[in-house]
Amino acid sequence: MSDNNGNVIQEAEFSRIIRVDNISEDGEVIAFSATDAERETLAARMGLLALDSLQADVTASPLLSRRQQRGPYKGIHLHVAFKADVVQSCVVTLEPVAATVSDEFEVDFLPKGADPADVIDTGTPRHSGRRDKKKEKKEETVDDWLEGLEDGEMVFDSEEADPPEILRAGVVEIGELIVENLSLSLDPYPRHKDVEMEKTQSGNDEGDVVRDNPFAVLASLKSD
Repeated sequence: MSDNNGNVIQEAEFSRIIRVDNISEDGEVIAFSATDAERETLAARMGLLALDSLQADVTASPLLSRRQQRGPYKGIHLHVAFKADVVQSCVVTLEPVAATVSDEFEVDFLPKGADPADVIDTGTPRHSGRRDKKKEKKEETVDDWLEGLEDGEMVFDSEEADPPEILRAGVVEIGELIVENLSLSLDPYPRHKDVEMEKTQSGNDEGDVVRDNPFAVLASLKSD
């Protein structure tokens, strides 16, 4: 697939679109699940032996400007809870390791140039209290976030909410964010249960095989 200039555009493996205008003022809960073909493609992308299932429940709440509390919406707040059944390769034996991965995250989408301080949430309450901490600091627009990123001056507090994403043409692509968060939630060092059992029985916390010191082996050869 390419744009009007002939540039190749990589299609998202798990594209799920939410249109802000379709979200009622009371909010909506939207359920997504990956198809067989999507799961196969995503498994290859993330280096999985298999992705047996991927489901996500997205709670969408419109964000309105304080100066016009009756639409059009200025943005949208999303709370996403996802769950996936994955099969990874054991880092020691390469045997299949099945696991269920679940997590959740929140994200705001605002139009370019919108001021987060001017936005109110009309839907469901936030699932974390991090937004109050943010008010203690200088409020910045989405443009400020982008300028800081370009200047290399962006410093984030791990306890704060993530900066807002840019809302383009009133459309949100949430599928890619779900995939990115799933990838970050995977066990980076999956181990087969038999490996864990051997580690416990050996008493070696690192689970490594104890080998002879190569220098000691060399010294014994010279003495012979």
